[in-house]
Amino acid sequence: MPLPKFLRFQSVESQARTQFDGVFNDGSWSELETKIGTAPSTVAFTHHQQDYDTLSELADYSWLHRRVVRLLPETAWQEEIVFADEKDREQWDKINAVEGNDDGAFLTAAILARTHGAALLIIGHTHTGSLETPLPEETADIEFLSPVSVLDYEVRDLDINKDQNDPLRFGLPEFYTISGNHRFRGARIHHSRIVHFTGPASSSTETMRDSQKIVTASVLDPVH
Repeated sequence: MPLPKFLRFQSVESQARTQFDGVFNDGSWSELETKIGTAPSTVAFTHHQQDYDTLSELADYSWLHRRVVRLLPETAWQEEIVFADEKDREQWDKINAVEGNDDGAFLTAAILARTHGAALLIIGHTHTGSLETPLPEETADIEFLSPVSVLDYEVRDLDINKDQNDPLRFGLPEFYTISGNHRFRGARIHHSRIVHFTGPASSSTETMRDSQKIVTASVLDPVH
């Protein structure tokens, strides 16, 4: 089953800025939550770069942070896929399934990227050779989708794209080495078998090239 065309997902980040009553000298999100519903005024934020665990906890357990993270991808994903055949629907549900996660693989990757600034989605095909080789133009059916958090992949010296000026690659690596707690730990995967997600772009935040991981800011980083 080929990947539906609409899965060529491109994140669009809202440029809206909401002002709340009071001045938060430390840019605290917890303080921001307490100000919702009060009269608007000028807000001064101080930039903070939260660690991975803190961002994960906020996105999972704080109603405001969870809403900020999930609103855009859930809105983009809300239109139901139309299948000509019920067997295709069953196949898609199987491909997109993530154990213990009702969001599915594609939405999970988008949410991880907005939370942490980057994520990967491995597209697993049947009978297409080694994961290190480019995906053949005539591919077999997709067998699975597998999201990878920014903590679970590396870009090593040998993985770097040979032509960093290639306009079709945008400086992204040629290969990704999977590490951490993931089913493909140790695998080196060609970029043609992966969708690279990033978080929100911001005029005030530089994209961080962490060994060419291409990591943007988290959508939960305070606005300033």
